[in-house]
Formats: sequence, C-alpha cells, structure tokens
Amino acid sequence: MQQRLCLARTLVHDPQLLLLDEPASGLDPRARVELRALLRQLGALGKTVVVSSHILTELADICDQVGIIERGRLLAAGPVEQVLRQARAHRLLVVRLLPDGLTDEEIAARVGAIPGVYGVTVEQPDAAQGAGADDSAPGAGVPPAGRVLRVEFVGDDDGRYQFLAELLARGLRVYDFTEERGDLEDAFMRITKGLVA
Repeated sequence: MQQRLCLARTLVHDPQLLLLDEPASGLDPRARVELRALLRQLGALGKTVVVSSHILTELADICDQVGIIERGRLLAAGPVEQVLRQARAHRLLVVRLLPDGLTDEEIAARVGAIPGVYGVTVEQPDAAQGAGADDSAPGAGVPPAGRVLRVEFVGDDDGRYQFLAELLARGLRVYDFTEERGDLEDAFMRITKGLVA
C-alpha cells in the first residue's frame, strides 16, 4: 500500500516525466500486474516514464527502450529488441523438422552449407512431443517427432527469409521456424562484467 500511495502522490500533478526507482519493490503479484498496466497506459498518454530496476524480466514487458549501465557507464541502449540482439553475437534460430529419414549428419551438412550459418546443432525433440501421436490422424494437433535445429545465424530479417527458403529448397520439412529472443537478464549478463564502483 505504501508503494501504491507513493505512486498516487507522484501522479496527482499529472507530470510529463516520471522517474521511478524499483516501483515494483514489495508489491504482491496482482499489484505488479496492475503497476505494469498503469505504466503502459502512462506511456500511451505520451508521458515519459524512466524506471530504474533490477527486476529485468518485468522491464522487458513495459519498456520500449532500455539502457544497461555498469559503474556509471552506459554500455548498451536502445529498443529492447536491438539491445537483445546486440548482446548476442549471432541470431539463434530454432527450426523444427518433420521426420524425413535423414541422419543428423546429413541434416547438419545441408544446413551448415547455407550462407550466414555460423553453427548448427541437431537435437532430438522432447520425448513427450511425439509420444503417442498418430501420424495419420488428421488434426491430431501434435506433429510427429522429427528433429530440432538450433542454428547460429548472421544476417538481417531478409537474410532470415532467405535462410528459410534455402531450408525448404534443400528438402528439409520445416513445420516451425522461430528466433530465440533471449531476455534482458541474458543480455545484462553478456554485456556487463560484474564490476562494482
């Protein structure tokens, strides 16, 4: 209640800029959800909200821009997606394949030959993913177990499109294609060195 009261006192004068230090500290889960919704609404109203926090998972949900500071130096700043990409040297693409009779080595060779691929790992999917799935049942909802590829890729969004086209052209049966986004905690750990002032 004390945090809510402090925030209410801050908003009474309808400021255009809010500086909040750990605004979710001490809040229960419902209050945290309500705080995130309120901060989004304030942003939608054109107000600038600057939040200092160590709870990085919550920041990703409410921020348009982030800055990572260590020992008083700004190490990374920009839109959340840009900072996440900056923290990772390569994009990590996750490709799920339907069964195709190819060996792991054959799949790795086909994918590794595509321009922009820095590395590829071929994994078996979770045992539960294909367990009990009837491949012939229409609309079963669970694709049969194939392979999961984790591909380190260097390229922009157009390059990502070309990569997918190459996978299909090389005869790989893709049923899911995503980019593993990572999170702000990952980015923070990669960008900072753990130095203290």
